[in-house]
Amino acid sequence: MKQAIGPRRLLAWAGATAVLAAVLWWALVFRNVVRYDYLSLPQASVCLGLSNSVCELAMSLCSSRLRHWLDINWYSPHLLWVGLALGFAALTLSPRKS
Repeated sequence: MKQAIGPRRLLAWAGATAVLAAVLWWALVFRNVVRYDYLSLPQASVCLGLSNSVCELAMSLCSSRLRHWLDINWYSPHLLWVGLALGFAALTLSPRKS
């Protein structure tokens, strides 16, 4: 008999998937930002979790110069924060006693 996935495990998987997707999305966009020296890697890494005018400017300069093969030219850190919130929610749920 197959056991149902509990809410704690479901939240943890959803959070990890969202964080991984956010990091891949950031890497897709900011790889060219770093390549063309609009921002250094440490400066671009701040854009993974924050949205500010420096990040917006770097993304717009890069997108005007080169189009991605998926036509993705912007990044928003909201997915990262949702994933982290789901992960922390999973940590706060107490495990079920069997």
